[in-house]
Amino acid sequence: MFTSNFLVNLKYKENKLLIFIVFFLFLLISLVFFTRYILMSKVKNGINVNKTKIIKVNIVPDALKIAKSTLDWVDKQKDVRGIYTHAALCRLENPDICTPSVMDNRSEIDVLWGRYKYFNTTKDQDELNKLINDITQYSNEVKIIQNNSWNCKLMYDLWNSNIFTIDQKTKIRDVCFKSTYELAISPIILVKVDESRLDIKIIDQNIKNKISDILLDKNSDFNLEYKDTLENKLNNYKYPFHTSDYLSRYKWEKNKKDLTFAYMFFDISLEDYIQNKNAILPYQKCATGVAAVSFFDLTNDPDYIAVAKKILFEDTKNLVLDQQSVAICSYLANDLYTTTKNNEYLNKKNEILQGFIKTNFDLNGYFGKLKGDGGFYTKGGDSYIKEVVSNSLLLGLLADNHE
Repeated sequence: MFTSNFLVNLKYKENKLLIFIVFFLFLLISLVFFTRYILMSKVKNGINVNKTKIIKVNIVPDALKIAKSTLDWVDKQKDVRGIYTHAALCRLENPDICTPSVMDNRSEIDVLWGRYKYFNTTKDQDELNKLINDITQYSNEVKIIQNNSWNCKLMYDLWNSNIFTIDQKTKIRDVCFKSTYELAISPIILVKVDESRLDIKIIDQNIKNKISDILLDKNSDFNLEYKDTLENKLNNYKYPFHTSDYLSRYKWEKNKKDLTFAYMFFDISLEDYIQNKNAILPYQKCATGVAAVSFFDLTNDPDYIAVAKKILFEDTKNLVLDQQSVAICSYLANDLYTTTKNNEYLNKKNEILQGFIKTNFDLNGYFGKLKGDGGFYTKGGDSYIKEVVSNSLLLGLLADNHE
């Protein structure tokens, strides 16, 4: 009797254990299939699960050839000092008739960056030698540099490279710190940038409020904190460029004053973007996007990437065929790609560049050929202009094609 009961109990316990094991395996299998379903859904819906969205990259055909042709054109644009000039302005009916370009201490910075990017890809020793010679020549000949672009941001890329000596890096850094910022020394700005009266936390909240409105397509009735500043519309395009530059200065020296300038310039840039969105040109909008990426590098706040992405994809839908807008907007796409490694930005950059190559690249065998001496141009009236700054950015972006 005892043995019979024992066997019955044992069999009962075995059955109970078996049921538990089967139930546990069912839960485990269900969990595996559920997790796989969620991950597949995210991929299908374009969510970047592992921060590496799988998107096929559409490369620019002959990118390095076009970059080299543009660099060869840039090399011919020098003044008597051996410093790069501003631009070539030529007649459409006779491209050989060109107005002599004026001296410009600012163009060289973009040339240095473009040649650096070209060397980084090709490892052409001749180009490295030219780059080092240009750095030395620029340091010796130019003592003060006005800034209306990214003097510091571009030079920070070179300074971070291991191909330069300490002395060469010092000269590269000096390009940034001997640059003058007209906006930064204006009376209106000096009054506002007073650390005893200005709290970065307050500006940061203002920035976040404006970014929220941009992302939600709202146009709030701001107090127009910078109404007086923005009335000088001629200089408003400089604020987003100065934002990125002052953040680069801050990386070098950790000077709180530079950080304060950066916050305030970005706050002004966003206010101008919101209030005058339909009036400002694409290159200024894209420079505001670049400033947002620079702030992401500082804060790691994804809202900065979100606003930069919105600017890139919404404000370049009908991009004007202007070399400056094409250069700055493709730079924004490149900056976003470098920061996120998301191929959708690389494809956007290549899309912008390919469109401009088809219509505005001046070389034999291309639809936009005028004189055939290389480089990109913008038409206006009975003339066309090739800017050294824009062409230098474009050649660097073509060379930095991440293939």
